[in-house]
Amino acid sequence: MASRAVLHIFEDYQASRTKFVQTVAELAMRSQNMEALQNAGAMALLRPLLLDTVPSIQQVKAVVSNEVLPQLVHSLSEQNVNFLCYFCLLFDGTNVLLLIKKRPFFKKQRYHKKAAAFVTRSVAKHTPELAQKVVDAGALEPLVKCLSDASALSEISKHNNELAQAVVNSGVVTYLTSLVQHPDSKLKRQACSALAQIAKHSADLAEVIVEAEIFPKIFTCLKDLDVIVRKNAATLIREIAKHTLELASLIVNASGHAVLVEFVTENTGNTRLPGIMALGYIGAFSDTLALAIIVNQGIAPLKEALSNEEEDYIKAAASWSLGQIGRHTPDHSKALAQAGVFRILIDIFQNEQSSQDLKTKAQKAFKATVQKCTYLPALELLLHVINFICLIFSYKNFVYILLGNRQFMYKSFFNHTFFIEKR
Repeated sequence: MASRAVLHIFEDYQASRTKFVQTVAELAMRSQNMEALQNAGAMALLRPLLLDTVPSIQQVKAVVSNEVLPQLVHSLSEQNVNFLCYFCLLFDGTNVLLLIKKRPFFKKQRYHKKAAAFVTRSVAKHTPELAQKVVDAGALEPLVKCLSDASALSEISKHNNELAQAVVNSGVVTYLTSLVQHPDSKLKRQACSALAQIAKHSADLAEVIVEAEIFPKIFTCLKDLDVIVRKNAATLIREIAKHTLELASLIVNASGHAVLVEFVTENTGNTRLPGIMALGYIGAFSDTLALAIIVNQGIAPLKEALSNEEEDYIKAAASWSLGQIGRHTPDHSKALAQAGVFRILIDIFQNEQSSQDLKTKAQKAFKATVQKCTYLPALELLLHVINFICLIFSYKNFVYILLGNRQFMYKSFFNHTFFIEKR
C-alpha cells in the first residue's frame, strides 16, 4: 500500500507537468498570449523541463516551432536570450537558423551577440550541409557586422571552397586582416584561424587575402606572446604558401621566410609544425626560394626538429621540408650534407621505433637530396654505412663525378669494395 501511494504521487506529478507543457504550447501558438506568458515566467518554468526524460514532457519543443519562435525572439526579456540560444542547441541545432533570420537578435547587447555567434559556430562546425544552411539563412552579414566570434566564420569556411567563397563574398576578409593587429589575443587567434580556413581551399582565395594586405602584418603575429596566435599565424602563412610559386615568392620578397626560420627556432612541439611545413612548401617551388631559406640559416632549426622532437609526425614534417629544400641542385644538397642531415635521415629510417610514415618520409627525403649530392666528403662517409639504399646512391653519384675526380673515386671505391668483401 505504501509503495502504491508513493507511485500515485509521482503519477500525479507527471500528469500535471504534461498538462502544463501542453497548455503552454497551445497558448504560445497565439501571439496575443506571448506577453502574458512572459510576464508569468513561462520561460523560467520551462527551463528545467528541457532535460526531462519523459517523452510527453518533451513536447516543450513545440514552443519553438517555426510559427512560435519569431514571436519569442521579439518578446524575450534580456535575461532569457542566452537561454534561447541554449534551447536551440539542445535539440538539433537547426532551430538557430530561425534566430539568424531575425536580424534584431544581433542588434542586442554585446554579450548577447556573443551568445548568438557562439550558437551559429556550434551549428556550422559539424557538416558542410549545416554550414550551408547557416549561410542560406543569412548569417554571414550579421556575423561580419559584429565579429564578436570570428571562429563562427572559421567553422563555416573550413568545409569546402564554395562555403569559403561565400564568406569572402560577404566582404569579411578586409575586417579580418585588420584584426590580426588587434591588442586582444583571443580576437587575433580567431582572425588568423578564419583567414587560414579561407586560404587553404584555392590559390584564388589565398590571393584575396594577400590583396587585403595581410603581408607583412601577419609576420608580427609570429612573435606574439600568445602561443596560439603564433601557431595560427604560421598556419595562415602555410596555407597561402602551398598553392603557387607566385604566392610563395611574395612571402620571401616580404622577408617572411626569415621570420619563419626564427619562428621554428624559437618554438617547439606542435606549435612550430605549421612553420616547418611552410618552409617546406616555400622551398619546394624553386631553387631560388630554397636557397633563400638556406642563406637565412633555415637548415639548422629543421635539423634540430628532426633530431630532438619527441613526436614522429613532427619529425616527418621536418624530413619532408628538408627534402623539398635540398632536392634542387648539388649546392642545395651540399648544404644538407654539411649540416649532417644525411646521417640523421639514415638513422631514422633504420630505427625500428620510428613510425612507418616517418620512415617513408625520411627515406624519400634522403633519396631526393643524395641524388643531387656531389660533395665528396659526404659521399665517402655514406660508403661506410651498411645499407643497400645508401650504397646504391653513393656509387651512382661517384660515377657522375668520376671524370672530375678520378683518383679520389677509385681510391674510395676499391677501399670500400674490399671492406664489403671482408665483411
